[in-house]
Amino acid sequence: MITVPAAFELHQCDATRKAAELAGFVQVLFLQEPVAAALAYGFQTDSDRTFWLVYDFGGGTFDAAVIKSEEGTVRVVNHGGDNFLGGSDIDWALIKRDHSSPAGQRVRYEGVQPRQSPLARRLRKA
Repeated sequence: MITVPAAFELHQCDATRKAAELAGFVQVLFLQEPVAAALAYGFQTDSDRTFWLVYDFGGGTFDAAVIKSEEGTVRVVNHGGDNFLGGSDIDWALIKRDHSSPAGQRVRYEGVQPRQSPLARRLRKA
């Protein structure tokens, strides 16, 4: 079982399947990441028809998907996201917030990369 983003198109799934076969996998089954997250979290309900909003902050992306559980199946109804908002962007926003001056003025970070910050290293470890 390989998880893929909900936004993956057919050519991306085909490329992933070929890579898995080259790595020695005989049979490749795909599961969309929002569905995998819901199942891992314990998405279960007694209701015949339930909707969940699943969101994912990736390393560089933010994705959200509406998933539906109906008659024993779970599927993605709709999804969207921002390919330029994600983990490193959130880390950088926290670093800027954490390093504000006592007077409420922002500290300048010219030339500093978020990954070089001690706070960023602590965030990655957490």
